[in-house]
Amino acid sequence: DICGECYLYSNSFRFGRRGGGSAADSDEEEDNESGVDSPIAISSYIENEALIAKASAHVKQAKAMRELTNQRMDLAKSDRESGVPFEESQQTFVGVYAQNLDLPHVGAEQPGETYYYSPKNVYIFGCVDGATEPRQLTAFTYEEETGKKGSNNVSSLVIEYLHVGGLVKYNVDRSLRKGKCLSMIFDNCSGQNKNNNVLRLAAYLVERGYFLEVEVLFYVRGHTKNACDR
Repeated sequence: DICGECYLYSNSFRFGRRGGGSAADSDEEEDNESGVDSPIAISSYIENEALIAKASAHVKQAKAMRELTNQRMDLAKSDRESGVPFEESQQTFVGVYAQNLDLPHVGAEQPGETYYYSPKNVYIFGCVDGATEPRQLTAFTYEEETGKKGSNNVSSLVIEYLHVGGLVKYNVDRSLRKGKCLSMIFDNCSGQNKNNNVLRLAAYLVERGYFLEVEVLFYVRGHTKNACDR
């Protein structure tokens, strides 16, 4: 699970720090026979340590978030299998936009002059219930003239999925059954998921009585592979 940022840290350390010094710097270090580290060597050592610390923090954050999201999904699965009442159980789902499709999709076989035309975009928002095994994807598809891929669209589709996916329960008289906790897991895209509208959605679900507690979790950038991608 290595992202572009991980490669930057690795290459900076391997090539920029270890082998990036000039010939003059090397001569100065060789002329220093006093046994005391030169300012250049000390500076290089400090830069290396700072780079290692940043890389280590990045990897630890990604690993910690991965463990937390897996823990939430495992808890939801355990509660469902154990028959824990909805009012006392954990609910977890992962939601993410897939790669855009085009319509019609003929790829390189698109004939004649129409090869140079831009096909219509089709957007797909997928959700996976963390309590299900094997994982089952619920996909919401719509064309570009119907809507965009912004935070409002994400919020609307999340509410729709909560009902379609059975993560919201009603009594016989159609009154809401208040769930204990809902964990919503997204990638790190700020234009779609990591923004004020989606955070306000969590508050809305609590205020309207859907759940006692709602948390929003975001995978660390570059380490966002999730259940919807499988």
